[in-house]
Parts: sequence; structure tokens; C-alpha cells
Amino acid sequence: MECGINEISSKIQFLQQNINRNPHKMHTCLEIGLELKIDYILFQESYINMTTKTTISHSAYYYIIPENGKIKPRVMIFAKKDLRF
Repeated sequence: MECGINEISSKIQFLQQNINRNPHKMHTCLEIGLELKIDYILFQESYINMTTKTTISHSAYYYIIPENGKIKPRVMIFAKKDLRF
């Protein structure tokens, strides 16, 4: 009986974009990321509502922002919800 070794090769894919605080650009990047199977989307100058401390939502990604509520985050990460490594 022979045992085969399955080699699993995985790559993490990133997309980075300066958004200039435009939520429409964020939606566009997230849709492109979904089509291209991007794992993480990194936004500079992302849109954030400082009153509610929230940003846009997307069905395929969740967002990660710094927890310090006293400053406006300049960077935001959207991570794919179904990452498998």
C-alpha cells in the first residue's frame, strides 16, 4: 500500500488602495476583490463614520480597525469571511 503526500500550496493575496474617504470606491474595491478572490483588502484614508465608529459593510468581508476610539483610523483592513488555509 502506498501513501501519497498531498502538498498544499496556498497564497495570501492582498489588494491595497488609497480611498480618499470615498465609500463608493471602497465598495468597488471590495467587489473587485471578491471577483479576483483577494483575501485581504487594505484601505488607506478609508471612510469611517466617526459618530457611530462604523464603516461600510460587505457580505463577503469583515473589517478590522484600530480600537482606539479617540483617533480617526487612517488604515482599515477587510478580511474575507471564508478564509481557508
